[in-house]
Amino acid sequence: MKGLRGTIRNMSSMRIAAACVLALAVAAPLAVAATVQEEERKQYKDQVEPICKKNAEENKSILKGVREKVNKGKLVLAGQQFIKAAAALRKTLSKLKEVPRPPSDEAKLKEWLKRIGEEATLLQKVGKALKEEKRRRAESLSAQLEAGARLTNSLVVPFGFRHCRFETTIS
Repeated sequence: MKGLRGTIRNMSSMRIAAACVLALAVAAPLAVAATVQEEERKQYKDQVEPICKKNAEENKSILKGVREKVNKGKLVLAGQQFIKAAAALRKTLSKLKEVPRPPSDEAKLKEWLKRIGEEATLLQKVGKALKEEKRRRAESLSAQLEAGARLTNSLVVPFGFRHCRFETTIS
């Protein structure tokens, strides 16, 4: 009986060893794939961040003082600023679309770019509403803009963008 127990223990040890080898064989390619994906994301980020930074700086300048204009009832002037910001965002979007996307993130980034286009449209609509002196409509659209910005930003959290994030705070 003792010999049989020893054989069973050895078989169990062999199974455990085989399971460990199998686990390593499966985990190693997954770790390599994760590293490749991280590198692709870093390369993409390095290409798009300067484009977004330029747009962020441009829009900061374009939208400077817009809140004050709205508060003082200068809606037409504020509307023009929003329309200008929408045009700048569309220009940025066209540049972002030219950057090759990592294959593993293609669907996510395609959705992100689509949402950026939607944000540009909302900026345009806010501007139009302000120019038509429809303050309540502009406020409603601004709320949609903020909600959309949060969703758009959530799509690209893994990239760790700094400038390619929507900031809805307006000066």
